[in-house]
Amino acid sequence: MLANIDDSLKRLEQIKANDKSIKNSIDDLVSELNNIKTLLSPTQLNISDNASTLVPSMGAQIKCSFSLAPGTYLSTRVNTLSGSLPASNITDSKLGTNILPFAGCTNPANPTMNPFSFPWVCIPNLSLFIPTNPTTLLEDAPITTMNSKAMCMFAPGGMVSFISSGQINVKTT
Repeated sequence: MLANIDDSLKRLEQIKANDKSIKNSIDDLVSELNNIKTLLSPTQLNISDNASTLVPSMGAQIKCSFSLAPGTYLSTRVNTLSGSLPASNITDSKLGTNILPFAGCTNPANPTMNPFSFPWVCIPNLSLFIPTNPTTLLEDAPITTMNSKAMCMFAPGGMVSFISSGQINVKTT
């Protein structure tokens, strides 16, 4: 499947080079294919038995696929605690509230790119987290788990995922 996506991406680049009139449509398609490729990549999954039930909370570590260093996740739902820390649901992907800018972005599609300084600030524009435990709700939305991921709208193929939960031994049922 990943090989087919790679072949499609190569063909689209060839078509784009030959026909400039459909450049924007091809760029959109390439972005979507890169997102699908990232989602299907087996290295993106946390294979721990508890990963689909472990709830990231205040202080969890997150990483963008294009950032140079991990960041800290902030959960602001003080009314719902998990292991004495605020828990989160899939809507908690807001820049400045839940996610702070990362140390650096290596994707040239980043709109904050300054050609005279590298690395660029990584200021993600994220989708909602993809639900991985849709049956457990927190304030009317599925909880986030260690396997939850959010796609970056700025960088095609950019994905924010959890690398540590910020807590120990707390599971959902």
